Amino acid sequence: MSKVHKRTFSLTRQQSTYIDTVVASGGYASGSEVIREGIRIMQERERRLEKWLRDDVAPEYEAWLANPDDVLTEEDVFNDIESGLDADEAVRKAS
Repeated sequence: MSKVHKRTFSLTRQQSTYIDTVVASGGYASGSEVIREGIRIMQERERRLEKWLRDDVAPEYEAWLANPDDVLTEEDVFNDIESGLDADEAVRKAS
């Protein structure tokens, strides 16, 4: 385990009570463990967000920059949605 650095933080009463409850239930040995777990979860969420942006969003953006005419307009998207809804309604009425 890495060297521990002591810090002091201010929490709301609700946050403090939550930490005490989680520790009392036996889920964690101390409030510090609860905080460290929260930080690990945040780090993982940020890692996944960065991966999604890098692997999924950036390539789509680059493709759009290379071929902006291939992108649907807002009006096209809404027209497609409306057409789909109209088709669903026609099927329901025919049933």
